[in-house]
Amino acid sequence: MKKVLEGCLVCIPYGGDEWLLLSDDLAKEYCELRKLHREELTEEEMDKRDRRLWEIEREGQCIGAVLSDLEGKKVRITVEVVGEEEE
Repeated sequence: MKKVLEGCLVCIPYGGDEWLLLSDDLAKEYCELRKLHREELTEEEMDKRDRRLWEIEREGQCIGAVLSDLEGKKVRITVEVVGEEEE
């Protein structure tokens, strides 16, 4: 059995640091939203920001959930960075 997961890796910094795979666009939006500081936003803006973060997190593919059905099995995990130009 072989599983191939592809996307942009993003860490959710609460709830045990869960890792998600997101599309490039969602990952960029997620990171930009996380950079916004509470002091700079109104309560309404914070609510919208938090709601959008939650929506993006639900669209992502949770790596832990994907791997959980492999628990107890011998596996080989290879991570390859794709899509970046070499220097």
